[in-house]
Parts: sequence; C-alpha cells; structure tokens
Amino acid sequence: MLPEIMLHYEHHFHDSPGPQCFQIMGFDVMIKDDGTPILLEVNAAPSLTADHIVPYPGRSLTEGGQRVRSIVDEVIKMPLVRDTLLLVLGLMDEEYQTTNSLKGETKSLDDFQAMKQRRKPHLSEIFPTRYGAHSGHLLFLDKAMYIYMQFVQLRNNVNITGAGLKQFVRKCNLADIIPIVQVDAKVAEISYYFTGDRKTSANGLPFHAFLMFLFFIAEKKFSLETDLLSKVQRLLSFCDMSLRHYGVRSARLRRAEVDSNVGSVEIYMLPSRMARSRSTRYGRKENGMDPNNNSNSFSHLPRISERFQL
Repeated sequence: MLPEIMLHYEHHFHDSPGPQCFQIMGFDVMIKDDGTPILLEVNAAPSLTADHIVPYPGRSLTEGGQRVRSIVDEVIKMPLVRDTLLLVLGLMDEEYQTTNSLKGETKSLDDFQAMKQRRKPHLSEIFPTRYGAHSGHLLFLDKAMYIYMQFVQLRNNVNITGAGLKQFVRKCNLADIIPIVQVDAKVAEISYYFTGDRKTSANGLPFHAFLMFLFFIAEKKFSLETDLLSKVQRLLSFCDMSLRHYGVRSARLRRAEVDSNVGSVEIYMLPSRMARSRSTRYGRKENGMDPNNNSNSFSHLPRISERFQL
C-alpha cells in the first residue's frame, strides 16, 4: 500500500513543493489466546469517533439515546489526531517539553504546568527505530518503486510504458537477460495477464505489472539464489548501482540514506517534504540543505535524462 501512496503523492505534486500531507490509517487486529496477532482489515479512512450512545434515564437503548464521546475517543482517537496535527505542524517538541529544558529557571511550576511536562506523546516511531533491523528487508517494495519512478512520466501518468521498460533494461544493464527486441513481447504477455487483452495498452503497465517484470528478470539473472526475495533484492541492488553510474538523483524521488543510529538500515524518504535529521523530524528543516534534502557538502548530480559527463 505504501509504495502506491508514494507513487500517487509524487504524481499529484510533481514539480511542486506540495503540502505536508499525512494519512491516518486504521488497522483492525485480532489477538488469539496464544498472543498471535491476526490482521483483519486495513482502513485507509478510519472513523475518528466511536459510536457510543447512552440510553435516556428509564428507557431502553432501542428507544434511542444520547450520543456521547466514548472512552476510546477520549483516550485514543482524540490524542492521536491532536498529536498527528502537532507532528505535521512541527509543534511536537514545544507541546511535550520536559523539565530538563527548563534547567536554571528558579520560577516554580504550578501543578498544571508540571502535569503537562510529564506528558508523553501518543505517537511513537516504530520503524526503523524499533523494528528496522527485524523488518528492514521488507523495504524491497520501496526500492522497486524508487526505480519504477525513474522511468515513469509522473507529470502525466503513473504507469510505465514499453519505452520506459526498454530504457530501464538499458540503463540497468539488463540487455544480456532480456534483449531490447524481446521487451515488447514480454510487455504484451504481462498486459494479457492483467487485462485479458492481447493488445498492449497505450497507457502502459501499472506498478504491480512492473514487479512481475522484475520477478522475471530476477529469476533468470540470479538463478543460484534459493528464494525469490533474495533474487529480487540482489536485482534491485544491481539496478541501483547501475543507475548511480549514470548519476541518477532526482529531487522528486525518495532518497536512500543510511541512519547510523538504527544499525545501518536503509530508509527511503520524500526528500522535498521530510526533514533529514532527527533534530528536524517534526518538520523543522535544517539550514544548508539542497532541493534533494542533502546537505550542501553533497555533489549535485544530473537527472536521469542527462548523460553522465566527466
């Protein structure tokens, strides 16, 4: 789901600063007696209130009642929405100041101020800080999307055309696996799988079709690997290195960075809309950052449409 959200986000805000967008998603999880979680549903637009009706005195609930805010609203949903807005506005730190920030002050605090300073945010970052080392391998879909967007005309479309796939094969040095002259036939085969029509659509193939194309190449190029995930991960790394040879770095794409504080886990962020360091995690952007959200010490590299020149 996240790669698709990322794709449409970049499509709608292509070549524009874009607002600080956010999305609250709901996950319905059932916990078995042995503690095993089972994901029941993912809701992209969950209700921000719980239906809670109290019957009028002396009447049954079937006769109607008064709608009131539930405990779930008070304890979970309202704090969640409030902290999400604080996070987007860059006010999280100011809202949850600790007494350590007030060292040296002699002015005593009243009970309300002291209680406010003991409060903790209801939001916590669980990836990659908590589960990055355990689940970092799942980022292969993000890496696939990063490569996919290099060859899609995001201004007009979110699908990749046959010409885009041919450019992908050339730029990533994969012509020894699938010759350029065979790309159209493979595109028609994949298109038939998704649409049931043997005619290739002018609109191109969606991201999931591109994944099928990657799986096909990965199976052939890294046949000695024991599982498909390992094959795809090796292929994505190979493509990434090939693209870097051409100096690929686009301001509209998510940038790969390594956070040394989380065990060298690669993180993919929207460079023009996310702060780079932990000190600016809540929306405060550091000085000295280029349009790619890299520090000025990094060299500026050309877009993919430009030839690499020495």
